[in-house]
Amino acid sequence: MRRRTPWRELTSRQRQAIIIRGACQTALLAVALYDLGRRPRGEIRGPKAVWVAISAVNYLGIGPIVYLLLGRKHGTIAPTKE
Repeated sequence: MRRRTPWRELTSRQRQAIIIRGACQTALLAVALYDLGRRPRGEIRGPKAVWVAISAVNYLGIGPIVYLLLGRKHGTIAPTKE
């Protein structure tokens, strides 16, 4: 089994990569949760609570990406007032 390298032993490039990856994961999660909060229930495939849980699975941003690609109903058009 591979031992974890302490933060102080990482190179500056490795530290930067970890920080960038963390920022991307956080941004993806924020976008997914913001969209879930604003989008009406009828425009989401399945219950919102399930998509919140799936979005929380944030390994490499997979949960939020799955929601953004598969959880929203695309092509819905808001009714217009005439």
